[in-house]
Amino acid sequence: MTRLEIKDWLLANGVWDTELIYTLTHGADPSRVKTEWLEMRRPRPLAELPTHPKLVNHFAVGADPELQIWHEQHGTVNAESARLHTGLAFGADLSGRQAELRPAASRWALAVVGSTLQELRFLVLHVERSGWRGTELRAAPWDGRDGFGGHVHFGRKLLALRQREVAALDAAYISLAKLGVFNWDGIRLRQRSRGGYGMPGDIRPQVHGYEYRSFPTWLDSPWLAYFVLTLSKLLVVRPELADALRNANQLDWAKQGEELLKNVFAYFQGMDDDARMVLWLLDSLGFPRYIGGNIRPRWGLEKTPAMAQRVDIYPPCIAATPLELKELWVHFTQRKPLEWKAANVSWANSRLAGGFVPLLGLVSTHGLIGIGEICWDLCCHAGIAVGIGITGGDERQSTDVLVSSALASKLVANWRAELAQRAPGLRGVEVEAVRSISLKIGHRLRQNDQIANARRMLTCGVFPVWKAGAESEAEAEEFRKRNNPVRKGLWGIKELG
Repeated sequence: MTRLEIKDWLLANGVWDTELIYTLTHGADPSRVKTEWLEMRRPRPLAELPTHPKLVNHFAVGADPELQIWHEQHGTVNAESARLHTGLAFGADLSGRQAELRPAASRWALAVVGSTLQELRFLVLHVERSGWRGTELRAAPWDGRDGFGGHVHFGRKLLALRQREVAALDAAYISLAKLGVFNWDGIRLRQRSRGGYGMPGDIRPQVHGYEYRSFPTWLDSPWLAYFVLTLSKLLVVRPELADALRNANQLDWAKQGEELLKNVFAYFQGMDDDARMVLWLLDSLGFPRYIGGNIRPRWGLEKTPAMAQRVDIYPPCIAATPLELKELWVHFTQRKPLEWKAANVSWANSRLAGGFVPLLGLVSTHGLIGIGEICWDLCCHAGIAVGIGITGGDERQSTDVLVSSALASKLVANWRAELAQRAPGLRGVEVEAVRSISLKIGHRLRQNDQIANARRMLTCGVFPVWKAGAESEAEAEEFRKRNNPVRKGLWGIKELG
């Protein structure tokens, strides 16, 4: 047997103890197999934080974990009450109650955790600025009313492998719950809820691949987040490595389960720096366990100094910078607690020109799938304010643009023809009882190109909507002159529609 064949054999047979080698080995030298097993399992510490990590996965990993905002006097604070919107790097779930993060996708699991750290810092600052001071952040699977998920996204479009990948993730999910890595009691309450969330096999197709939705939130600690994301990507790379978890002896699960999970990281440590680092950390930190309560101290969020600069536009995700990666490296390897650091505005066009307001400041995103993703960096002039809404919910693949009579009367007479020319495939319809602009759009918009089409339509020049960075007082004045210039008084200061 070659070294790789021995590694495959060890994992396929669920070897978790050296004594098993002598009872299971057939046609191979047991002492050599034992040597290879011990060598495979020996952690190999990284000398420093890699700048170009070795990664076995060719696909990106993303996430949208949820959490609870809690106030000592008022209890749960709905995310919507803290002026959080859907579809942004940090914001609200569609229900308007749970807060949600959308860390930037990456092949490197540590970078996803670094993005999570960045977004948590901005979330805390935003909640404080909204008037909710002294809040806690909690990451339990169930709070008595709502479940909190830890969805993980995979840039995998190979449908032939998906069933096997999901089965491997299910095996990991059940194993982590049994071991106390996840809160098993909270998971069962979440599964019994009206939505039945947290059942194994829960996935949703996405444009980039799919998201696995069964996990509870893993924001309880940075170590838990890193462990779960790394394990998830490794099992998607080699789903058969989860077979031993399903076939394990339930009578000795506490010991056996941990050792079988270590085998997965050990198998990949020569091919993947995430796996190598997690196996090394398991030696010093042990398995992560659900702690509960306020997660802010564990993420270094206890102190919240004011943000140094004004931010008008937040992106759909905020990527980690080398600073966050270094912080996590020191936190994990030197066991140094995370501390509050200034949130880094690392994206362009975060501030709007004077007189302009973000579209998201004029709409409610509660229950509106896609409105945040469509409008996140769009703006209008305060004197030509535009409200955006979404209707639909059917299986349609196309988008109709419903324009209020009030707004239509202020556009050029042939605005429908201009729209058809500049945004082919979209149909403009004048409707009395809608907001300024309402998009009639299918509920599967995240699985196709309808979001991109809607953004292109809104900014094509027919409507008084601009992308951040393209707005200016001159642009707004030019729009006024171009649209019914002889009819004075049409463009008021108040919102249209």
